[in-house]
Amino acid sequence: MYFINNPIDRLLVHADIVTVARHLGIELRQVGNKKKRGYVGLCPFHRGKHPSFKVFGNRQMYYCFGCGASGNAITLVREKEFLNFADAVVRLTEITDFRIPSGKTKVTKARRRVRRPSTKNVKPIIRKVEVEAQHVREHDDDIPF
Repeated sequence: MYFINNPIDRLLVHADIVTVARHLGIELRQVGNKKKRGYVGLCPFHRGKHPSFKVFGNRQMYYCFGCGASGNAITLVREKEFLNFADAVVRLTEITDFRIPSGKTKVTKARRRVRRPSTKNVKPIIRKVEVEAQHVREHDDDIPF
């Protein structure tokens, strides 16, 4: 077993992409045997009559053989609900009942040497992302496409 220090990686490990896809209204049916088990359904990103959207539960990713859309649980929420990254992370935490930890924890001297300083305090980074997301939402019409 290994320790995951990044809260986004913890969220992705905790979130089951099959459950997330079904929660978003994507109808999936199980195909394959025990070794190569997957789920297929109609792609939510393009109009198709045949199931080209495949969700790989063991890899925690999806791929559409029709339009080429692919990604993990955060990408699926972001693309399906037209959200930016920060809002998609918040929405995924709501779907999976996962809480991103905040605050400082006690660290032993041995772990303090191994710990990376960039993940020391996540809360200010998340707040900055939320502020930027709010700014983009408010000034969405100013962005030329």
